[in-house]
Amino acid sequence: MDIARQNGKPRGKQPVLKPAQDREIRRIHDSGDYNVAEIAALFSVSRPTVFRSLERTTALPPLPAEARPAPDVAKYDSYSPAALAKEGSPRPARSSDHPCC
Repeated sequence: MDIARQNGKPRGKQPVLKPAQDREIRRIHDSGDYNVAEIAALFSVSRPTVFRSLERTTALPPLPAEARPAPDVAKYDSYSPAALAKEGSPRPARSSDHPCC
């Protein structure tokens, strides 16, 4: 252990969750939509792991709103029901339209 410590190697078991998952757990928990048990089930971890994740992220600053650009949805406008009705083209096939189902 002394050699590992000198080389700067981490000791002990490493966290199961990645930092991005820690931030997501913090965001979900702060929203109030899910309790700790539900968050644990979503991430397939135990409740204590969720609590440790919440402890790790208390010092993290919140991510800015513009951290991820908004998706460009204009390219999908041609698939909207209104656009399809204007063109007179048939609607896209759905899985429930399949003859075997």
